[in-house]
Amino acid sequence: MGTRLTQNTCTDISNAADAALREVAERFGMVYVRKGGSFNTSEFGFQVCFQTVSDGAVPDSFKTCAVRLGVDPECFGKEFTRAGTQYRITGINTRRSKYPFSAERVKDGRGFKFPADIIKLHLG
Repeated sequence: MGTRLTQNTCTDISNAADAALREVAERFGMVYVRKGGSFNTSEFGFQVCFQTVSDGAVPDSFKTCAVRLGVDPECFGKEFTRAGTQYRITGINTRRSKYPFSAERVKDGRGFKFPADIIKLHLG
């Protein structure tokens, strides 16, 4: 009998996978973006996307989505401090209407999601 998947288990799996895939992307001079995701009690999946980046440029898809949300499109990769913890913006997913911005905690790379208003507040 196998393990049943829960939302918490899927969150833990996706955080671990995100950290590993970001490392792979960096090794090849690219940016990793996770898109969507779904799960049930026996299966979890999400789409993996690697985007090219030239000279540290912000990915076009990030710029487009950030502008739609009223956030500076150049905030990709920028760091901010919230409640004494440092985060780095790593992506955006407009399918997550409440928490579209992805960020990693700088000290350990663990992934977090933030609403646009928090990003605006901390990055002007």
